[in-house]
Amino acid sequence: MIYKELTIRGVLSMPVEETFHAIDLIESGRYPFDKMHTLSFPLEQAEDAIHALAGHVPGVNPIHLAIVPGAPRVTLPC
Repeated sequence: MIYKELTIRGVLSMPVEETFHAIDLIESGRYPFDKMHTLSFPLEQAEDAIHALAGHVPGVNPIHLAIVPGAPRVTLPC
């Protein structure tokens, strides 16, 4: 992990073994997790991201989205 400069963030309610199991599952390529990622919003659009994920933006049905500082602005339908 140090050589690839990766950052791993876990969930407090899960044992560390489960985090490593999840990493193994993602790295296996068995499931198309990359296709599940729908949008990346910049930090300034965090509120828009929450509304989109909650289903409050007509025509937008994200499976997974991320709030990424420095990401380009996302144009949402009105």
